[in-house]
Parts: sequence; structure tokens; C-alpha cells
Amino acid sequence: MIDHLYRSFLDFPGQVVVVENAAPPPDVIERARVITFSGTGDRPGFFPGHANGRSGDGQHEPTW
Repeated sequence: MIDHLYRSFLDFPGQVVVVENAAPPPDVIERARVITFSGTGDRPGFFPGHANGRSGDGQHEPTW
């Protein structure tokens, strides 16, 4: 069922943001631009950290 959902996005003309812990099927990954947010590296999260070193709530440090 989830694989069919991912495949349906391939024909969508706009951008789709999927928040899911499972990877899309391999045939979707081959055809789509997939950006994985891993918690580290170049794209640690969907929202960027703050340049002043605070996330806004004073409890979390930025991940970059």
C-alpha cells in the first residue's frame, strides 16, 4: 500500500514532502529526487538550525 502511494507521487507535477521512517521502494528512488534527513551531515533536518546557536526554545542546539 505505501509503495503504491510513493509511486503515485512520481506523476505529481509539484513537490511532495513525506515524513516517514521507511525508505521508498528502489524503483521510486531511481526516478525521484529523494532527500533523506539523517540527523547529521549536510542535511541534518527539515528545518535549519539558527545561526545564533539557539533553536528558539532555548533547549536544543542547532545540528549544523
